[in-house]
Amino acid sequence: MLVGVVALVLVVGAGALLVLRADRTTAPGWVRSVLARARAVGDVLVAQLGRVGAFAAAVFLGGGAMTFVLWVLGEGFQAIEPYVDHPTFEWFAAGRDATWDSIWLVLTNVGGLQQTQVLTVVAALVLAVLWRRRRWWVPLVVLPVGYLLEKNVQELLKLVVDRGHPPTTLGSYPSGGCARVIVVYGLVVVLALRWTETTSRRWWAAGAALVALLETVQAYARMYNQEHWLTDVIGGFFFGLFLLATMVSAMLLLDDGGTGRTVEDRRVERVRVPG
Repeated sequence: MLVGVVALVLVVGAGALLVLRADRTTAPGWVRSVLARARAVGDVLVAQLGRVGAFAAAVFLGGGAMTFVLWVLGEGFQAIEPYVDHPTFEWFAAGRDATWDSIWLVLTNVGGLQQTQVLTVVAALVLAVLWRRRRWWVPLVVLPVGYLLEKNVQELLKLVVDRGHPPTTLGSYPSGGCARVIVVYGLVVVLALRWTETTSRRWWAAGAALVALLETVQAYARMYNQEHWLTDVIGGFFFGLFLLATMVSAMLLLDDGGTGRTVEDRRVERVRVPG
């Protein structure tokens, strides 16, 4: 119980601090450089393949890369399972409490299959209406593709890693619930904030903090309920981050913010001399 409470308090505190300091925080130079290069590559993809083709290429390449990385990670986790997962599993089993059990058996559904399926459909429809003055179909494409990419890559990883599952459930590597929380809720936050066209870093920080809190709830629930090994949850966390990065990158290729700028316009902006 103490671990769960402390984890939630720490995440809430870190999220609040992130929001308060957001306007005074800037990305390191190397991060800005990487993002600039990524935008340049995106411009070329759009110019050569069109927006839909560039989106498909980003999803395909991102899906392939994450499958390879998570496969290698999974093989490593399988090797340390007796030394990390089994002791952690037994530690949680020894600390079970009937009242605490009832709470986390409900909270684990934050990343449940049915719940995230419903959220994906409802959020896609609502956001399509909100986006009606720009590319309204973007949420209808991005959210379902993100969900389906998670589901199919997870099934593939489960087969190629084939590490088994805890004796109490059929939960396998990587944790789909942890990955779904990040990619589904994360995409909803990103698409909603894109719709508002806010430039406030605090709103973006608040969105990130909310997703982090939901992910903490899901990760703790999956371990406390003995639905997954610890390394399944860690794998699901990295899987979700990789998925969200892939889908946000692909989404930006579909939607240019409604500016109507061409690739050539952006090139001119990068070399334009002020004054």
